[in-house]
Order: sequence, then C-alpha cells, then structure tokens
Amino acid sequence: MDFNTPIFTYIIIGICALYISVNLYRFKELDQNKRRRLYILIGVFVLYVIAKIWRITQE
Repeated sequence: MDFNTPIFTYIIIGICALYISVNLYRFKELDQNKRRRLYILIGVFVLYVIAKIWRITQE
C-alpha cells in the first residue's frame, strides 16, 4: 500500500484539523496538560502542512 497518495494526506490533515478544532472549542475546559498537548499538536500540524506545501511546490 502506497502511503504517498493524496487521499491519505487529506485524511490525516482532516482528522488533525477536526481534533484541533474540537479542542479549541472546549479550550476553557481543558487543564494545563491538555492545553500543552494541544499547543504541541498545533505546532506539529502546522509544520506538517508547511512541509507538504513545500514538497508540492518543489516538484
């Protein structure tokens, strides 16, 4: 199975975006550990999207 197909990329991005948006909606209910985990996930998600965009523009 080839994991470089765009459908898997879109599924990963969609799941991460959904998870981030749900947690941002409940942000005031989160404790410090969950907020820190959310910040890290947002950072990794942004880096992933930047890397994907950079890779597409380099081809």
